[in-house]
Amino acid sequence: MSTSCQSARFRVPTWGQPPASVHSFRTSFKSWAAETGVRDEVSEAALALAYADQNQVCAVYRRTSYVEERHSAIQMYADLVGPLA
Repeated sequence: MSTSCQSARFRVPTWGQPPASVHSFRTSFKSWAAETGVRDEVSEAALALAYADQNQVCAVYRRTSYVEERHSAIQMYADLVGPLA
């Protein structure tokens, strides 16, 4: 996604808050994931972010994309926010 797309503002109601951005949606997802027990590496993979593992040895051996867990987490989040759209 281009930088201009990432910084674009969405036309959604803000109820007196600053306009939402792509970063706002990522932050919302990460907060929800942490509060509902979604493992950090799964939520990072769901957002297509590089998982920053402090232990580089572990990172080398992690050869999974967490497809099933990502699908489950994204579907649960969609079920939560979908009715708001």
